[in-house]
Amino acid sequence: MPEMRKCQNCHAQFTIAAEDFDFYKKIDVPPPTFCPSCRYQRRLMTRNERNMYKRECSLCKKSVVSMYSSDKQFPAYCSECWWGDGWDAMQYGAAFDPKRPFFEQFKELLNTVPRPNLRATNTKNSDYCNYAADVKGSYLCFGSIEIENCLYGSPYEAKYCVDTYLARESEYCYQCIDCEKLSNCAFCQDCSASINLLYCFDCKNCQDCIGSVGLRNKQYHIFNKPFTKEEYIKERERITAGGDQAFDEVKKQFEELKNKIPHRFSTTLQCVNVTGDHIVQSKNAKECFDVKRAEDTAYCVRMIDAKDTHDTNYCEYLELCYDYLGFWKMARSKFSNTCGDCSDLTYCDFCSTSSNCFGCVGLRNKKYCILNVQYEKGEYEKLVKEIRQQMEA
Repeated sequence: MPEMRKCQNCHAQFTIAAEDFDFYKKIDVPPPTFCPSCRYQRRLMTRNERNMYKRECSLCKKSVVSMYSSDKQFPAYCSECWWGDGWDAMQYGAAFDPKRPFFEQFKELLNTVPRPNLRATNTKNSDYCNYAADVKGSYLCFGSIEIENCLYGSPYEAKYCVDTYLARESEYCYQCIDCEKLSNCAFCQDCSASINLLYCFDCKNCQDCIGSVGLRNKQYHIFNKPFTKEEYIKERERITAGGDQAFDEVKKQFEELKNKIPHRFSTTLQCVNVTGDHIVQSKNAKECFDVKRAEDTAYCVRMIDAKDTHDTNYCEYLELCYDYLGFWKMARSKFSNTCGDCSDLTYCDFCSTSSNCFGCVGLRNKKYCILNVQYEKGEYEKLVKEIRQQMEA
């Protein structure tokens, strides 16, 4: 049965649905004490995606660009040092002290273990991209995967895109927002499967359109009016040759048309039983935003290929995760931040290719660790149980 609760943070009433209780039981966590909005704000506080600082690598001392300013308590390593063999996160481990609260000890670990200056995986000629993976020849792109020769924004699976935000599977696009499968388009929003659009909104499967709104399967339209191919090309050439003045006039008429034509209540493509906005190829997604191929998910933002996941942001290829923030290829992980290629993590930070870890920071290729200390499987499971009992007391 659904229950009304009072948020311990903002004191607003919120509902925990029956299916939410089923999910919490499945992953063995207590129901949340914060409302969805406060849980989302708490996750955002953890991630600095776009502010960068000049500082020294704390190991090799070379100058780097970092998401952490030099006044932070913990060290920050450049990419070469972070992924190199010159340090070991296990050296910072400390055995759990049952006389002290777990989170007090976890905070001490967070403040001593080095962190990477930027979070980037498999990047080439893309030194100023953060929270990115499989990136080539790109600059100032954030939260992106599989991009090439892109500048300024958050493209996904894209090439030659400039000043875009969540332009997925697109190429040669400029100033496009929340678009999917576009080519050679500029100043577009909520458009998909289209080519050669200029100043368009909510156009699907269209080609060669200017200043148009809400079109479906159309070609050679200007301000939603049909033109012959010859008329369209002539008018397009006049606009492109007219410089800023002609573009400003197109923009003005486009905005006027945009305010007249009804908009859909939300942008969903090929979805079943979803609530939220900008949801693509998803099923049973509740209060989700900017997600693609999500199934049985709730309260998630900017996520691709997820199943049985709640309260997660900025992640790809995951399942059975809860209150997780930031990277890809995760399974059965909770209350963790920016780990990758991991499973069965709880309260972990910046761990990679690891599993069955509790309260760990910066580990690679490890199993059965607590506060960066290695245990046998049986010892690990027993101590985790004791720590959880202490938390619940």
